[in-house]
Amino acid sequence: MTLFQRLANKEFNDEDTQIIERLCELAKTSVEVAISQMFLYLPDLFRSCQEQFFAAFTDINHRAQRDTYQVGSIRPRYTWPISFPTCTSNLPNTGKTTFARPLSSFYNYYYGDEWDPETLNPYAHYTIYDNILWDEFENIGYPNEKHLFLQAGRIHTITNRGKPAIVEVYQPAIEILKPENQGSLKDISCTIDQYDDDNDNNFWNQHACIYRMKDDESFYTP
Repeated sequence: MTLFQRLANKEFNDEDTQIIERLCELAKTSVEVAISQMFLYLPDLFRSCQEQFFAAFTDINHRAQRDTYQVGSIRPRYTWPISFPTCTSNLPNTGKTTFARPLSSFYNYYYGDEWDPETLNPYAHYTIYDNILWDEFENIGYPNEKHLFLQAGRIHTITNRGKPAIVEVYQPAIEILKPENQGSLKDISCTIDQYDDDNDNNFWNQHACIYRMKDDESFYTP
C-alpha cells in the first residue's frame, strides 16, 4: 500500500497527518529536505517506513518538476524551432547537444558517468544520454542500453546509495555520441542505408534511428 493510500484510509493520527502533508509540500522542491524533516518530527515512522516515504516524496518531486515545466517557469530559454536558429551563432562543435536539449518537451539528461536513477523523472517526454561510451553503459552503472532505449517499462537498477531500485522507462531516448565513442556501433549501418535482415549486428538498425553526421554537417551554418 502506498503512502497516498494510507493517507486516504486515515491510518495516521491527525497530528501525524498534518506533518506528513507539510512534508509532501516540502518534497515538491526538495526530497532531501522532506526526508530530513521527517527524521526530526516523525522518527518512529522514519525508522519503519523510510523507503516508502522516500518513494512517495520522489514521485511528488517528479510531478512538481513536470508541472513547473508545463507552466513555463523552467523551460529552456531557447526552444526548437521557435528561437533555435537565432541562438546558435556561438555553438561549439556541431551543436548536437544544443539541438537535443531545446526540443519543446520536458526531458531527463545524463552526461558521461552521471547516472542516478533517483533523478530519472518518469513524467519526462524523452531522455538524453550524452557522450556515454556505447559499449560501457553497464560498466559505469547504467542499466543495459536495450532497456533504456527500447522503453522497457519498469527496470531494475542500483542507486548511488548502493540500494536496489526500480525506474520506469517509458519515454524515447536520444543518444549523442562522438565518433570515437561509438565502439561496436560503428559496425552497424545507418538507418537510411540498406542492411541484411538476417545479420544480428543490425539489431539497433532495426530498433532505432541511427544517423552519422558527415564532416561538413552541423546543426547550425553561419
